[in-house]
Amino acid sequence: MIKDDIMMIKDDIMIKDDIMMIKDDIMIKDDIMMIKDDMMITDDIMMIKDDIMIKDDMMMIKDDIMMIKDDMMIRMT
Repeated sequence: MIKDDIMMIKDDIMIKDDIMMIKDDIMIKDDIMMIKDDMMITDDIMMIKDDIMIKDDMMMIKDDIMMIKDDMMIRMT
């Protein structure tokens, strides 16, 4: 009887351990999800940076066009 009881308690402890392990796994999954979210945010920031760079390039091109126009005007006179 006592042996049986001890075996049952052991089983209970093992089940508890399993539950703890599953909990750990879920926590790790959560962490991975958070890291993924962070990476997505980084991607978004990179995209915004790219957009800003493109805007800068367009501004430069505009400047060039303005200069060429000025040159043309000067040549015309």
